[in-house]
Amino acid sequence: MTFTMRNLYPAAIVLSASLALMATSAPAADLVFGRSTPQTVLDPQFTVQPTGTAINDMIFDRLVNFGKDLQPVPALALSWKLLDPLTWQIKLRGGVKFHDGSAFTAKDVAFSFKRSGSMPNSPSPTTQQVADIDKLEIVDDLTLNVKTKAPTPLLMDQIGQVFIVPSALGDRVTTADFNSGKAMIGTGPYSFVSWVPNEQVIAKANPGYWGSKPEFDNVRMRFITEPSARVSALLTGAVDVIDAVPPTDVARIKAQPGANVYSIPSVRLLYLTLDLLNDNSPQITDTNGKPLNKNPLKDARVRHAMSLMIDRKAITDRIFAGLAAPAGQVAVEGQGGYSPEMKAAAPDVAKAKRLLTEAGYPNGFGLTVACSTDRDVNSPEAAQAVAQMFARGGLKVNGVDCQPYSIFSNNATKGKYSVYFWGRSDSAPDTSLNLRNGYMTYDEKASYGAFNRGRYSSPKFDALVKQALQEFDQTKRYLLLKQATDVLIGQDMGAIPLYFLNAIWAARKGYSYEPVMSSNTEIRFVHAN
Repeated sequence: MTFTMRNLYPAAIVLSASLALMATSAPAADLVFGRSTPQTVLDPQFTVQPTGTAINDMIFDRLVNFGKDLQPVPALALSWKLLDPLTWQIKLRGGVKFHDGSAFTAKDVAFSFKRSGSMPNSPSPTTQQVADIDKLEIVDDLTLNVKTKAPTPLLMDQIGQVFIVPSALGDRVTTADFNSGKAMIGTGPYSFVSWVPNEQVIAKANPGYWGSKPEFDNVRMRFITEPSARVSALLTGAVDVIDAVPPTDVARIKAQPGANVYSIPSVRLLYLTLDLLNDNSPQITDTNGKPLNKNPLKDARVRHAMSLMIDRKAITDRIFAGLAAPAGQVAVEGQGGYSPEMKAAAPDVAKAKRLLTEAGYPNGFGLTVACSTDRDVNSPEAAQAVAQMFARGGLKVNGVDCQPYSIFSNNATKGKYSVYFWGRSDSAPDTSLNLRNGYMTYDEKASYGAFNRGRYSSPKFDALVKQALQEFDQTKRYLLLKQATDVLIGQDMGAIPLYFLNAIWAARKGYSYEPVMSSNTEIRFVHAN
């Protein structure tokens, strides 16, 4: 394979940013993408965390893709219909080949669903994507009947997210087989070449791809977690496109000849997850820094008080230069379940202190705010701002603990934090799956609350979401989702919404990026100009 290699270390590049961007480019044959989140595992069915999904869309296909409007569009599935309230029939695309030349059939879909439902030791398993399946029936090579445990109107939004691998890999295929490259066989537009963990993945065009011809002969995904280094790599021409552009660098990039910024308001919500499980919460103390044997976060008055201490608009204006929006709920306008009445609350420190006093904490208590350094842009700065607001509201802030995402997410999953930033990108057209996976009472067997790390629990909320998940009438489903969100946020403040990020990419001359509301970075949205 011929590949145009570029310096891996931006600091070693001496060309000026302006000269690099003004240079006349030949037609793009290769792409070097500067990605914010590293790939730490290659197995496409191991986890839904970004550290396991950064390159999946290049190598593998799903039954459906999600368009800019978040609606599912055909991919490996050509069509789907409901045969009865519990049975869906899916017609698959014919003539599709895996990278090894074998034919794609319904057997591969069934195998991939089965494997996705049994991923031990995953920090964020793909189990919830297939949890509603009761039985699979292979009608013929290109027809699959899926019987669900209960009526599931959003089935394709769920199972459509599973990446399809060949059944010929067999039941004994392991995550290690994928990490070695041996099992990296998909039907996607690019085939796997090599991986250096936390550094880069190289892929080459799949000449037999069933869809539009890949725009690039070779793709190198470079993982550059530090924001300023990522921007420098773009401005010096070391990479062609980057994601997670810091809002404060947008003007600087736009000022460079030939550079373009692509931004869109997204569904990426940043919120505070609170430990609502433990009486002895790991990072909660009294005002002298000694552990408390009673967890104040379990009191809804305390949670509402904490929310009222936060000036969301100040954060979005000052830290994100207006390229984020204050959040008062989990849905954005235009998404099913959005409530026009549920706006982000204005800060009210006096009321917050009254609520703390009512809850029995007139002098506050101690806490630590945790976040990731390299998952969502400017999270450390936002965490510092929230911590300062808590301090002004009468709480004692013992520290701000920001770690690389690989460490942070592992700690969060293990319950080592009490108050921490978390983000969710809800790519579905309504909030059903977001509410189910993020906030329902944790139930591993039923696959509810798979990502509910704070362990919020409300029977009333659960009942409303369960109704919504089985409601085919869209108007009724959206009303149920609004009611559920009112319980979650309006009544319980089971999590504290902070802001919706704008998704921002940038590209140098010869390349462009097609921005999407989901905030997902996918090679199919990169174009050669």
